Amino acid sequence: MNGFGDQNKSKNKPIKKNNHSKKQLTSQALKFHAQGKLEEARKCYQYCINQGFEDQRLFYNYGVLLNGLGKLQEAESLYRKAISINPDFVQAYYNLGLILKNLGKLQEAESLYRKAISISPDFAQAYYSLGLILKSLGKLQEAEVSYRSAIEINPNYAEAYSNLGIILKDLGKLQEAELSTRKAIEIKPNYAEAHANLGSILTNQKRLQEAEVSYRSAIEINPNYAEAYSNLGTILKVLGKSKEAELSTCKAIEIKPDFAEAHANLGSILTSQKRLQEAELSTRKAIELNSNYVKAYLNLGEIYRKQKKLQKAELTFLRAIEINPKFGQSYFQLSKLYSKQNEYIKANKQINLAIKYDPNNHLIQGELTRLKLLLSMYKEGKI
Repeated sequence: MNGFGDQNKSKNKPIKKNNHSKKQLTSQALKFHAQGKLEEARKCYQYCINQGFEDQRLFYNYGVLLNGLGKLQEAESLYRKAISINPDFVQAYYNLGLILKNLGKLQEAESLYRKAISISPDFAQAYYSLGLILKSLGKLQEAEVSYRSAIEINPNYAEAYSNLGIILKDLGKLQEAELSTRKAIEIKPNYAEAHANLGSILTNQKRLQEAEVSYRSAIEINPNYAEAYSNLGTILKVLGKSKEAELSTCKAIEIKPDFAEAHANLGSILTSQKRLQEAELSTRKAIELNSNYVKAYLNLGEIYRKQKKLQKAELTFLRAIEINPKFGQSYFQLSKLYSKQNEYIKANKQINLAIKYDPNNHLIQGELTRLKLLLSMYKEGKI
């Protein structure tokens, strides 16, 4: 359809803005869009809007088009206009929520999903998306309720079962998490993410051989699944299959070169192989990609300790603490460093901070007991 947005071509026959022409133009815009003629649809939508048409479909579908082109702010404005025309426009609320989530406006996205649900209580996808938002906001129990609501409405909602499994894992309900994730796989056998999620749950249950099988299933379904390769590498390292672990993690990096976690995992594998210079390079790469990656700093500090670069190790552990002052493992590593240098007072201070932030960690508890004994002996002049 030529001439939309170019009124010079219709000087002699101006379009009359009657109901008939409005209907025709609106239908034409929607037809172009449905046919995948996006540029024609865009021009037609814009022309209709410029003519002052107040049809919710125009604004909504133009928003869908622009959203697909990555023009999120413009799409946001159009969805808001559609809602102003029809305050009960469920799909507009939902799509606007998706945009705001992608823009990082999580609280507002949550409010919009809840509005969509209030208008349409059987909207399973809105419950599912609300669950994603609530997890991101750290509201795990509410996310669990939301996913269960989605499943109640749609008992074959594989994605809801899989994400419910993730929430249940985070809540420490590992058996329920396993059952939910297996249900997702039963509904959708080629669901790679569900197989990978099951691998994570089985890892937490220390069922490493089964976890290995799950990650390999995820990779078989999706050969470019970088996260599955990386997690498989971690499993293989623990199982003593160091060379396989290295190959799997390198494959993750090949697929996704900016994957900070994979670089950190590779550094850990190389450290276990005593290839400390290579391990240092990999771990530094992880930090370059994510400057707030606490685990990578702890790994790097441990590499420095093994290289006898004790001052560098201390500074690296302190950097980890600066990033996250409430992470017990950082204090634990620093305490061990001081202890090996016979600085028992410093070590004792750090281990007490470690137990404060991670009171149920058996390794930290054991180190606290050991240091109390060493500190007592030190004060008595016995060491």
